[in-house]
Amino acid sequence: MKTPLQPPRIFYGEDRPGDLDGLLRRFFQAEMPDPWPAVKIPASPAPIPLRTPRWTVRLRSHFSLAAAIVSCLVGYGVLQATFPGAQTEHGPQLDKQRFTGFKQPRQRIEPHQPDVVRLPDGTPVLVTGHSTASPQGPIINLRVEQMPGSGKAAQEK
Repeated sequence: MKTPLQPPRIFYGEDRPGDLDGLLRRFFQAEMPDPWPAVKIPASPAPIPLRTPRWTVRLRSHFSLAAAIVSCLVGYGVLQATFPGAQTEHGPQLDKQRFTGFKQPRQRIEPHQPDVVRLPDGTPVLVTGHSTASPQGPIINLRVEQMPGSGKAAQEK
């Protein structure tokens, strides 16, 4: 069995200049009482402190939680009143999709049948489009394209 290694002990003579460790050791040993005082054992055991009933601890924690919630709500109200946003008739207008991820239902798009129409100069064009419903009424989008091969160069041939 190996014996545990102990750090080497280095002794400096008391006459060595700059011996701060030896100076402090002598000082603290002079401050210690030479016969260490004996322990005085009390005659009776120390009184055990009374525990508070559990329901008071639980009630105190519930009141603390309620106070924290009320302070958060009051703080929210103060901040909301301090920084007013865009107001509408029904309160502040928020971008629901940005804050809640809620997307509005997609609008119904009704495509129109493509139709070939002649312009007043006789050039045929293709008219396509679609309509969507909105709160203000239907929105009609039309796209007018020149028919392939119906340009002025094709008419001159």
